[in-house]
Amino acid sequence: MSDAAGIPSAAQRAAWLERAAALLPAVPTSLVQPTTLVEPERDPAAWQGWRMRQLAPAATLAGRRLRRGDTVHLDLGTYCVGWIELALGHAGCPMDAPLRLRVRLCEMPAAVGEFDAPPASAMGLGWMQEEVITLDELPATVRLPRRVAGRWLTLTCIDTSPIYQMTVDAVRVHATMPRGAPLPPPTTLTARQAAIDEARRRILQSLAADLRLGADIQGIDDAG
Repeated sequence: MSDAAGIPSAAQRAAWLERAAALLPAVPTSLVQPTTLVEPERDPAAWQGWRMRQLAPAATLAGRRLRRGDTVHLDLGTYCVGWIELALGHAGCPMDAPLRLRVRLCEMPAAVGEFDAPPASAMGLGWMQEEVITLDELPATVRLPRRVAGRWLTLTCIDTSPIYQMTVDAVRVHATMPRGAPLPPPTTLTARQAAIDEARRRILQSLAADLRLGADIQGIDDAG
């Protein structure tokens, strides 16, 4: 019902919102899990001077204990856009201090190898795909709130305590755009989602390229 001025009532507006929510299709997602433990290494013959060396299947991480300062690099096996979920546990003595963990996702091997290099541009560091989480209790399953894009996942145990270690029981990415995945039937929503994901991928690649170019130019200026 509308009032005398023709303005829809609060009840009518609420009904429209409820109907719109019911018509909104679910965003299609798929589960991506890492395939391989890897390590970045310099290679003059590789693009941008870095390549990823394969170490072991990702399944071997399940029985590994990580202490203060330990870092592992995981290959997701495909480029994807989505939300990272980690199932974490502990080993050794009971926890007597919180766990602090750094999670990074990169698109290129060079970005993994040079992630800690000082920024060479005025780009805000908020664009970097890095999160630091602190957990008071383990085991715990954590889903990071940011949607990120990339292939190479790095986990760094910033600190535990001298008497216990962290374990990584499972790593999953709830992906909205894994490369090579079958596409859902075309709809306005999925087409818009694909366009947004592709734009995000291109922006991140351009920003990473700008950082590397800025570092190269700075190096030339310093040498001159």
